[in-house]
Amino acid sequence: MTYKKTEPFEGSSFPLRVTVQKQKKILVNPHWHEHLEMMLVLAGRVRMQLSGKVYEGEAGDIFFVNSNVLHGVEALEAGAELLGVVWDIHLITSLMEEVELQHLYHLLIRSEVHPVLARARQPEWDAYGGALLEVRREYESRGLGYRTAIKFGVFQLVREQLRKLPGAEDLMKITQDYERLKPAIECIEQGYSGKLLLEEVAGAAGLSLFHFCRLFKRVMNRTVQQFVQEVRLREARRLLRDTDLPMAELSERVGYCNPNYFARVFREHTGTTPLRMRKQFQDMNAAGQQPHE
Repeated sequence: MTYKKTEPFEGSSFPLRVTVQKQKKILVNPHWHEHLEMMLVLAGRVRMQLSGKVYEGEAGDIFFVNSNVLHGVEALEAGAELLGVVWDIHLITSLMEEVELQHLYHLLIRSEVHPVLARARQPEWDAYGGALLEVRREYESRGLGYRTAIKFGVFQLVREQLRKLPGAEDLMKITQDYERLKPAIECIEQGYSGKLLLEEVAGAAGLSLFHFCRLFKRVMNRTVQQFVQEVRLREARRLLRDTDLPMAELSERVGYCNPNYFARVFREHTGTTPLRMRKQFQDMNAAGQQPHE
């Protein structure tokens, strides 16, 4: 059976999970999720199914599972062990200040990337293997600053892939176009709570609506409407975390006049309701944990 899986992360504040699968024939039941994942074969031999293709791996081999890719793993011999690191696509976006990285990251998520990152004893193994094992060590030790250390470890893993993506050499042009869009982006980030007129947003960048929408999609790798929604939902998460505003008032503050429509959009994009996410934040605060976006 194949199905969509929602990982049991610690919560929306730190959407990452590290597991070790062993002592069973089916190490990973076939499923897919919207998250990203890297797998390291710790021992033995395994067979992986990824998007209908079959790959065999042995101890030391590293595989990448992109967002929305169907995958499953079977042990080919007793003693096979598999390390898995799975994280939400938004975990490390706060570390990507350069628009070049943001652009390539979104490109990576939407691309058909070869799943075999590195084979054991190959030169490129060090770039991935060391970071994966360090992420595991930090996750299991839960020492001071472990979440920050893990985020940087995951960023290091992703950075290696971004540098290999086709088009990475064209980043200077992307940067110039982004600078041209900056006034419009600021207009959205400042006016998301009201009714945004696309003509006015395009005018802030000195562009016609047609050329603005085309340029925005090419540079930001999403439509203007999708970006507006991201900004609104990001602010909604912050308000759920930091305030006790009634849901009707909160939804209006982030640009949704209809609370029911806001709740539906929120659930579609986060997998949970606004009230449940607020409860998660409250439970974390009661336990003395500090959530981070």
